[in-house]
Order: sequence, then structure tokens, then C-alpha cells
Amino acid sequence: MANSKVLELRRHEAADSMLVTMTASQLRTLVANAVVEALAEYEAGRTPPPELLNGADMARALGISRTSLHRLRVQGCPAVRIGDGFRYRPRAVLAWLEHRRPAPTEVEQAVAHTGREA
Repeated sequence: MANSKVLELRRHEAADSMLVTMTASQLRTLVANAVVEALAEYEAGRTPPPELLNGADMARALGISRTSLHRLRVQGCPAVRIGDGFRYRPRAVLAWLEHRRPAPTEVEQAVAHTGREA
């Protein structure tokens, strides 16, 4: 490539092809604008939440402390180790919490059904 500051992207699919040429500065601007737009959509609630949450965000979403979240992870709560920390998939954590919930006793079922103890 004659100019090392120019980026070329090529895509070839059957008879379809695309060539994009831009400078590194133009690429930085394009990426910065895309990030700003994505953050604005996320903050406005038009984008689903991120797939992985860090410990602080997962604990906040569950309404518990980070220490309690750590205890849950030690007990088997699903987490993904990334570097020195853990990340959590909210759906997997909620499914795990539902699965580990003890079944209600007969007395608890009767209270739930009638509103008073048998």
C-alpha cells in the first residue's frame, strides 16, 4: 500500500464486492460516532442490556452486596472468569437462583393458597 495511513477494507461475496478507503483519522471519527450513538441508544433504553455484567453491576441488579454475590458464586452461581475478575450473564444467574430455590413446604403451600395456616 502506498500510503500507510490509509485503510482499505474489502469484502467479496459471489459477484458482490465492496471497497472502503479512509484515513486513520476518518476511521477514528467513524468509530467514535458509532460508540456515541450506541451509548445514547443504550441509555435511552432502546438497546438490550449487555450480555455480561461485572460483579458490581450484577449485585446492583439483584439488590444484594458484592459480598453476597461472591458467596453465591462460591455456591455455584454461574460466572465467567475474565482476567482477574468475574462476569455474570444475568439470565443464567436468575435461572440458577430459581433452580436452587427450595420447594415450598406443605404449610407454606396451604398459607399461599388460603392466606392462613392450616
